[in-house]
Amino acid sequence: MNNLFPRPLIIKRAGGAGGGGTDVTEEGRRALAAHRQLTAALGEVVAHLETVISENPGLSVPAATLSWSPLMRTSARNCYHGVVEAVSHGAVNAEVLLKIAPDVMLAVIVTEPSVANLALAPGQQAYALIKASTPILLEDGDNILSSARNRISGTVVSVEPGAVNAEVVLDIGGGKTLTAIITGRSADAMALETGKRMTALIKASQIILALG
Repeated sequence: MNNLFPRPLIIKRAGGAGGGGTDVTEEGRRALAAHRQLTAALGEVVAHLETVISENPGLSVPAATLSWSPLMRTSARNCYHGVVEAVSHGAVNAEVLLKIAPDVMLAVIVTEPSVANLALAPGQQAYALIKASTPILLEDGDNILSSARNRISGTVVSVEPGAVNAEVVLDIGGGKTLTAIITGRSADAMALETGKRMTALIKASQIILALG
């Protein structure tokens, strides 16, 4: 949830036995209150639509379908709220710089028609979607040259091993996290564990922009 908001909704406190925990921020309390009001309002809207549809046999579209677009969900594990910092135009594509955290800027390549359709411009809020299979992880400080425009450093906060793949979550600062799916062999070879610094490489063309 922190990734979807400009400021953290929760703050985790590390600690041993009997210590640590999670605190809800003032921003989080406001988000909870707004969510309760939105849920109640949407419930009334959907109920009204169901009534209208039931009274008009010619309307065969379910209310759930009508509400799908504004409530759309995505399979991308990484979804970030950000603010457009700059748009560099080209003949076919444009590069959009999206600031998602105080020290994290994403470079995104999109087509010029998409820039026009989304009316992307500096100061506009947008969301970046990144599938967990997209990031390539390197040990922090590795100076390997790469064509990937985005190099995001973070600290490993969890490693969930699986039969074939492992899920790695990095704390990238500003309350944001990044999830990457890599092979179990790669996780073992890099000796991934909590607290280790890693860098994620992400190609600018593999990020999708969306408006809320």
